[in-house]
Amino acid sequence: LQMHDLLQEMGQTIVREESEEPGERSRLWDHEDVYDVLTKNKGTNAIEGIFLDLSKTKEIRLGFEAFENMSNLKWLKFYIPEHCDLSTMSFTVLLDQVFKYLPAKLRYLHWHGYPLKTLPFYFEPEYLIELNLPYSKVQQIWEGEKEALNLKFVDLRNSQFLTRIPQPSEIPNLRKLDLRETAIENVPSLPELRYLHLGNCKMLQSLSELPLFLEMLIASNCKRLQSLPKRPLCPQELDTSIMEILPVPLRQSSRVFMNFNFSNCLKLNENRNIEILADSKERMQDMIVQSLKQSQQAFRDSDEEFAHAVEFTLCLPGSEIPDWFIHRSSESPITVALPRKYFNKKRKFIGFAFCVVIMKSEIEVLCRYRFNMRTRSEAIHFDGQWRFSPDVSIDSDHVILGFFPFWNVGLPDADIEHPASVSFFFYIENKKARLPAPYRLRSCGVSPVHLSPNKTKLNTCTLEFAASTREECSHDKMPAGTSKPSTCVGRSDDGELEPSSKRIRRDQVNPD
Repeated sequence: LQMHDLLQEMGQTIVREESEEPGERSRLWDHEDVYDVLTKNKGTNAIEGIFLDLSKTKEIRLGFEAFENMSNLKWLKFYIPEHCDLSTMSFTVLLDQVFKYLPAKLRYLHWHGYPLKTLPFYFEPEYLIELNLPYSKVQQIWEGEKEALNLKFVDLRNSQFLTRIPQPSEIPNLRKLDLRETAIENVPSLPELRYLHLGNCKMLQSLSELPLFLEMLIASNCKRLQSLPKRPLCPQELDTSIMEILPVPLRQSSRVFMNFNFSNCLKLNENRNIEILADSKERMQDMIVQSLKQSQQAFRDSDEEFAHAVEFTLCLPGSEIPDWFIHRSSESPITVALPRKYFNKKRKFIGFAFCVVIMKSEIEVLCRYRFNMRTRSEAIHFDGQWRFSPDVSIDSDHVILGFFPFWNVGLPDADIEHPASVSFFFYIENKKARLPAPYRLRSCGVSPVHLSPNKTKLNTCTLEFAASTREECSHDKMPAGTSKPSTCVGRSDDGELEPSSKRIRRDQVNPD
């Protein structure tokens, strides 16, 4: 959340007027006030929040009773601003080794560089929602078994001595967990987890069962990681009524993410990589089915026409395109023709899976596509792009896999004069420019994805990948007006994955 400076000043003025004594105000943020209250034990039950910028204060040594009189404290934040250089700073809050009390009503605890091996033994995290202990010295969060049923977010990054986390029964509702740069060896299965960051966990050897709806898993540079669990079972069937809404242009209302990054996990052997790629196909199906169900439910529950966008990525060591990609090449672009049978009431084309094999380097992968279709009444054109940036310099050949959804475009059911065509352009770039050979991709592949009626269960349909080039696609009779897209592209500095929104143009066709 962000706040205008004037609003912040107004709020701070209101708090200052609560009392002449800082220890009797509801919130403390001035580093001198915080220092005075904590070192002289002036805290009271009036204090609900303490926020201390560690870059502004001198060393603070807290006794075991520092927070004892603050039973209503809900927010405690000792932090270092993002713009500060951590390599030049020392953490300035020191604790007595018998430090034993944190208020039971804490909902938010952020302590940059927390100096002890665990949180206080008598602290009960019943109300805790978010726990951030980056760059701490913790070996485990707490001793013994405790219930933290409200805990949703945990950040323990760069806590180099951390070897274990609580059991799933203690933190059953955890949704986000950041363990990068820790000494963790194994991560238990957490059923509600959506985000898991394990980057540079040098001791990590295995993962327990991955949650069914895990959206992001980053395990780059986990050099000892040897095995991964199999995917849990998920229903793959859809009600056939989904076919009725797909021809309608839908507006995006939310996104379904799935990003698995195993770059530089070189101990994942070749057979295991094949299993992961096969598993990724099933997970991609899970994600697409989930997104379609959400779109269908939103369409039923509202007069608005919404679509749930999909973003899927997998990156891992390897040099082979999976067999289920029926269109493959050692060069870009790949152009695919989709026959008329993909656009009728029985079979519904919904998008493309794609795959690229890249060489080792500090690179980014850019994929752009251009779709063309012509009916008797209109010509439909749209394009889009997708970019992937590994968070580390990769040490060997890697396979990157993704998915382009097309169901929010509103493609027609019939009346198609020519096969639709889609052209895919794959580029390898570094941070400054597009790279020439020999840094180009080794190979690339695409596969159409569609819905078809379930042959064994009435009124349901299933998600399928094209079975063979001969059966599913034809490369002749390309529609008139097919052209290559411009190679001018934008750039994102916001993160690993940058899928762009589609640009759609519909041109009316004048009958002769």
